[in-house]
Amino acid sequence: MGPTILLPGYFLTVGCPHTLLTLNLHKMANSVYFYKVRRTSTGNISVITSDKPLSAIKTNDTLGFEVGSRGSSATFGVFTPRDPETGQVSKANSQMHKNFQSLKQGQEMSGFRMTSEPVLKEDGSESGLYWVEVE
Repeated sequence: MGPTILLPGYFLTVGCPHTLLTLNLHKMANSVYFYKVRRTSTGNISVITSDKPLSAIKTNDTLGFEVGSRGSSATFGVFTPRDPETGQVSKANSQMHKNFQSLKQGQEMSGFRMTSEPVLKEDGSESGLYWVEVE
């Protein structure tokens, strides 16, 4: 991917893979919503968020059977909580982990924001997730 250009309320990533010019315009999230907390392979926790509440399920029965979906697409983010006393990434089964487990899916996380910084895969490519931070 090429440079990231910030616009008011948006960020634009310009890329040129295989000589084809691509433009990706992403709306920066003003609100962050809890989706789930998970244990990482290193024993830490990460909090998966979205830019809209995903607790509501839409249903349709025009196929002859009822099927549900979360509705419109969302942008997902990752927050890696740290212990405020030690600065270390919070561990699974810690009090911080239990606190995040008590949140309801779709609950707004006031005081957090999704950044325009993509979470990178091990090979350096973008994962489709964005880092979330405390405001």
